[in-house]
Amino acid sequence: MSDTLNKLGSSDSAWIEEQIGKVRDELTEGESEIASLKSGYKQLIRQYFDERKPFPSSGKNFQSDLKQYRELIAHSVVLDDLSFLKYWGVDYPRSHDFKVLTNSVNDYLIAFDRICQDQNYRERHNIPDGVVVYYKTLIEWLSV
Repeated sequence: MSDTLNKLGSSDSAWIEEQIGKVRDELTEGESEIASLKSGYKQLIRQYFDERKPFPSSGKNFQSDLKQYRELIAHSVVLDDLSFLKYWGVDYPRSHDFKVLTNSVNDYLIAFDRICQDQNYRERHNIPDGVVVYYKTLIEWLSV
């Protein structure tokens, strides 16, 4: 692969097209393995949260809830699946009248908005910019 990248400056378009085809084929072959890994990961995560519900009552505080949301987002990113975040981050708390959460829903909305708006905050707390869309989605879902 690195040889391919090093030769991309070549003006031989036929060679470049051939290399593009080879890389595309390698990526396509890896897709089924990746899909299988994601499927197994999804089953493990579902089993984990079915047995150990998020937002446990022991050691409960607002920061631990925010950390739990961050974990849910991380799993959703890996799975490339928002339904996981929707179920455990929104539907599950809502089905318990949000009593599984330490604070009011509004406090979470404010915290999530801060994460979205304040890049310095994200940097201090090591929150990647790429997950902002997940927090925005949580804001939208929890605001309904």
